[in-house]
Amino acid sequence: MTEPQLWKITPGYPSGQYWSEFQVQKAVAMPHGEVGDLREMSSIADLEKKCAKALLSIGPGRTISTQLWEFAKQVKLEDIMIASKAGLILGAGRVIREYYFDSSLANIFQDSSIMPHRLGVDWTKIFGAGVNTRSIDQRAFRSLFFPQDIIHEITDQEAKRKIAELVSL
Repeated sequence: MTEPQLWKITPGYPSGQYWSEFQVQKAVAMPHGEVGDLREMSSIADLEKKCAKALLSIGPGRTISTQLWEFAKQVKLEDIMIASKAGLILGAGRVIREYYFDSSLANIFQDSSIMPHRLGVDWTKIFGAGVNTRSIDQRAFRSLFFPQDIIHEITDQEAKRKIAELVSL
């Protein structure tokens, strides 16, 4: 079995306003239902075309299409989600349900608070006001908060170790 991957997610970019909702629902979610169910797409190129048609940001770097693709196609069961906002770690949990699309939310367009792209997460660590990350080194801090986006994988092994220690995983 492969080692679980570590993912940073902002529950409502950039302020984390959906954190309490994610805890109750045992989930994480992303907006942009207008692109449809990502399970039906076989390549990121297909998703990029849908994003362009929906006038979502395209171009180099951490585009919405890249983030949606990772969320739906690369996050696996047992991977670890670190919920964060503005220099704080809000909580941590394991993915307990693979990507699914809540079609009941998909037809409400132009409202970024509607998030039909979902993963089930068992939030086993919840940190009230949040864990201040100023105590970790710059490398781990950068891995968590840069790029500034909704989701990304933390790949730096030393940063993963320090973040895991900080949240007692």
